[in-house]
Amino acid sequence: MPYRSFKLFRIMLVFCAAHMILVSNAMAISTEFYVAKDNRPLLTFGDYEGLANPNQGRLTFLLAHPNEDPARSHYHSIGAYSYTGPVTAPVVQSTNSNNRIPETFSGQSPLPLRPGTGVYANQLVSQHIPGLEYSNQAIASVQSLSGFADGSVESFLFNSSDGGYTSTLDNALIALELVDATPGLSVYDETGQNIFSNPSEPYILGDGNSFHFTPTFGVSAAADPSSYSASFRLLDLGSGPDYTPLLESGTYNIDFRAEPVPEPSTMLLLGSGLVGLASWRRWKTKTA
Repeated sequence: MPYRSFKLFRIMLVFCAAHMILVSNAMAISTEFYVAKDNRPLLTFGDYEGLANPNQGRLTFLLAHPNEDPARSHYHSIGAYSYTGPVTAPVVQSTNSNNRIPETFSGQSPLPLRPGTGVYANQLVSQHIPGLEYSNQAIASVQSLSGFADGSVESFLFNSSDGGYTSTLDNALIALELVDATPGLSVYDETGQNIFSNPSEPYILGDGNSFHFTPTFGVSAAADPSSYSASFRLLDLGSGPDYTPLLESGTYNIDFRAEPVPEPSTMLLLGSGLVGLASWRRWKTKTA
């Protein structure tokens, strides 16, 4: 191999290796959703830049956006308290314009509910589908990203938004409150138990600094192939003589669509047709 070609080959190898490292770092984040406290006193961007942050001191539902370039990793707050109306007379609202999963601006369809197995037999349920953004429904404390080495995706993500979500959640007891849901849509814990069998009771996720929870959403396997949604808020049920619970989060929504499997008779008919077509082609080839 000529020297110049060999040198170019080495450069390409280095570039590929560097790219693989960036990708592997980006993929190190295995959770898409986090719970944090918003500690930013002022808004630093948008139409209301410079005004008091209406979400300050509140629990906040965050969507993580790790990036191949770790320094560009950031969060999107989903359904946080925000302003509406003119800048000269803004009105606080208990959600924001980006309050749905999948995010509306992404153009992505509602998350699929597909046939379940085991405790989810006879159900169409949410599933983590590799490569499908928003489908990993695991929720963790933002503090699970704390303590990683400088320069890592976790470190950049944790400290993004000017460090606005880095506060510890000491003594907080995080709970999930169901605000509303399409009839027929249920939410299950990891054991398959309906966590909102009594919708008026919030479901405790756990200690503010360490909880990790993966809900599963489901409908009957006989459900219509239509859309379903659930709306939530995050609460702090922590207590104690010297503890003031964090303020509740804004309201956010998660959207799904049922994807029933075809009826067995339909599948059989399709299968027979394919087999028949293949046999006819083989016969036609022999007789041609």
